[in-house]
Amino acid sequence: MKKIFQIGAVMMLFCFQNIYAQKIISKKDSVSGNVYTTQMDSRIDELLTRSEESCNRPAGPKIVNNTTGGGSVISDDRTVTSTPRVINTKTLSTADICRNRPKLSGYKIQIAVTNNSNDANKIRYEVRQSFPDLRTELDSSLRPNYKILAGSFFSKQSGSEDLRRVRRVYSGAILIPYRIFCVEAK
Repeated sequence: MKKIFQIGAVMMLFCFQNIYAQKIISKKDSVSGNVYTTQMDSRIDELLTRSEESCNRPAGPKIVNNTTGGGSVISDDRTVTSTPRVINTKTLSTADICRNRPKLSGYKIQIAVTNNSNDANKIRYEVRQSFPDLRTELDSSLRPNYKILAGSFFSKQSGSEDLRRVRRVYSGAILIPYRIFCVEAK
């Protein structure tokens, strides 16, 4: 009986310590500036805060290169001398985006779904004949079902016009999220 009481007392002490340590912490998001609230141990919050602060302050003097060819010297007394830094505000072209990410999330037009490979190939052939400007493909990853897909689009808006054209012939066609090759997309 004494042993059970000791175990119970230790468990209560552990639970009380755990509940006591939990606090509601509000932080400001560094990217969007939104305030978010989370519940965590206050000691963990202190560790995170110290870690974040140490990331913001480099140790010792450093020379930082920037895009203008100059540099900034950060000394131990926290004074910073710098040439103006030029930030590239150029919008990326499709070629730039594709160079960095050849495969990304986009949209395709799902023409039909069938469980017969012959029917799927027949529909794919008909789509190619009706819409030669749209690249077609057969997705058989969910066998026994086959999806007949057409086009590659960056967004729903860019695929809406082709979807309207396809729906005139295949009324059940829909635009679905799908991995696309960047160079093929509109």
